[in-house]
Amino acid sequence: MRKLSFIAALLLVAQVFAQSPTTVGPSNGSLIILGSGYDSTVLNKFVQHAGGHKTK
Repeated sequence: MRKLSFIAALLLVAQVFAQSPTTVGPSNGSLIILGSGYDSTVLNKFVQHAGGHKTK
């Protein structure tokens, strides 16, 4: 009987964790990946996402 109760509790806990949503990272944001060669377009896009040239 104890073994059956343990298995039932384990299944209940597994069900609760299976229903909780998984989120990784912020809900909004930007990711800029650079290779070895980039131009001013990439730099300008980075500055734009950071808030512009006048941002402190």
